[in-house]
Amino acid sequence: MQKILFFSLLILIWIGCATNAKIEVGMIDEAQFARAPLGDLYMRVTKLELPGASGYETIWEGVKWVGVPVQTGVFASITDSKVDVVPDSYRRIRVTVDSLGFTNGIDSTYLVTPATQFVAEAFTDIIISDGDELVFSVNIRSDIWLSPDSIKIISGHTAFEGANLKLQN
Repeated sequence: MQKILFFSLLILIWIGCATNAKIEVGMIDEAQFARAPLGDLYMRVTKLELPGASGYETIWEGVKWVGVPVQTGVFASITDSKVDVVPDSYRRIRVTVDSLGFTNGIDSTYLVTPATQFVAEAFTDIIISDGDELVFSVNIRSDIWLSPDSIKIISGHTAFEGANLKLQN
């Protein structure tokens, strides 16, 4: 009887520890166009969500101003530290942004002022195992949707179109 109780306790402890994974999430812009505007895209991020059993589940919520230097691949953290997630296989993350602008240090232009959500998708599943501490980067791919000449969203495109998700090195 004591052995059964002991093994039951071990199983319960193991199950309780099975959600011990953490990720930090940030943004980069690895745009590929030759004439990139010099400056930063700045945005106010309010929510990050990962797919779960019953739709998207919030992993972080707040207000974070993020400046992403255009076409540099420089990582700008949203969460500022690692947040708890359920170990699983993920291919996408949903990001809510309630403003988006561009600045060159002198002038600023708003590109999107109402709240918008976009989904960044990975090329393959990203496996998060128990105990992992990973860094996810959302590549916002401004070369697809931002005009380097007018500093406006290209006609027929939407902000963050073509965004992808990957593990940060």
